[in-house]
Amino acid sequence: MLNNANKLKTLWVSASFILLLSVSFTDVNAQTNNTPESRVKSFYSWYLKSMVKQKDPTKNKTVMNSYLSTRFSRWYYSKAGQNVDYDIFVNSQEWNDDWADNIKVGKATIKGNTAVVKVGLSSPPDDFVMKLQISLVKEAGIWKIDRVKN
Repeated sequence: MLNNANKLKTLWVSASFILLLSVSFTDVNAQTNNTPESRVKSFYSWYLKSMVKQKDPTKNKTVMNSYLSTRFSRWYYSKAGQNVDYDIFVNSQEWNDDWADNIKVGKATIKGNTAVVKVGLSSPPDDFVMKLQISLVKEAGIWKIDRVKN
């Protein structure tokens, strides 16, 4: 009987350790995925790959709002934002399928709860690079895109 109790205790300690370890890795992973650079890279990778598949990523408001600040999302989905005659996220009327695989994200300049990241979208072997400046704000602990300029 004592042997079974020890086995149960060992099993419980092992399970607790594995759970604690997985929570720790999840927390570290969440922190590394919540840098301004990783958020911008993740957004543009998802956005451009959706465009290549001829799926309008802006129709998926849940995902869009997970990347956009409340202010930017409110403007983008307003009448004024929808009347813009170019793609605000690439700052152009045209886009290139090659951009989805050629996203270069610079190091962020962070000041408090704001950050600026420079992005280059290229289409090798051309030398042309679409250059963007992405401004982010931290909302509820998450970096979100607040403005796109070129």
